[in-house]
Amino acid sequence: MAKQRCLLIGGGGFIGLHLARALDKAGYQTIVCGRNSTESRQLLPETVECIDMDIQNAASYKNILQEKDYV
Repeated sequence: MAKQRCLLIGGGGFIGLHLARALDKAGYQTIVCGRNSTESRQLLPETVECIDMDIQNAASYKNILQEKDYV
């Protein structure tokens, strides 16, 4: 069975980092997006994908929301 894909918006902060780790540990394919999310890369497991984007720009969400099971 394929892993469920979870998009975590604004996952570079204190709570988001802990949530991203917990989701990854629970077996979700976790994608963290937001400003400076790649700076958080060193604090997250290698299996967590990080994407920098402007979370206030609605157009930024067009492609990133596709094929995600949870947001």
